[in-house]
Amino acid sequence: FEILQGRGSIRYGPHTIGGVINYLTPPLPDKLHLEAEARYGTYGYGMGKLQVGNRHGAGAYLLHISHTHFDGFRDLNLSMTDALAKFELDLGTAGQLGMKLNIYNEYSNATYLGLTTSQFESDPSLNAAIHDELPLQRYGANLWHRIALPHDMMLKSGVYAYLINRDWRRQDV
Repeated sequence: FEILQGRGSIRYGPHTIGGVINYLTPPLPDKLHLEAEARYGTYGYGMGKLQVGNRHGAGAYLLHISHTHFDGFRDLNLSMTDALAKFELDLGTAGQLGMKLNIYNEYSNATYLGLTTSQFESDPSLNAAIHDELPLQRYGANLWHRIALPHDMMLKSGVYAYLINRDWRRQDV
């Protein structure tokens, strides 16, 4: 994460009065990079992650995918998949051209419904809203160009697009 406040946040647009939280993705590697991770825990927790990247001549890539599942002690039934692809091409004196694609998919039985004192004392794992559903999909694309300018300055131009679908279905309790 990169947190910017004050005048440094203006480079991200005119509506950044309170500051900016910039989510940084992993950098492109200079050589072959392969990483895998798996975790298992209580309440049905499982996580798997795979990342591979390399640089070939003027081009570099990074592919990353992770999947997490967690039932939770209140039967949240969380399932989340996040995939990222980054590419960059060095154009020599013309700068660098890059692209990032991202897909995020989540489903859970998340709820804001809390427990009363008597419900908690009788069963702290109670989920009285088991039919609440939170499906979430996010698709994003980013294309950029960077070029070095005199006096240690850089010009970065970019276009991006994203589509988010969040359809929270809540039961009446």
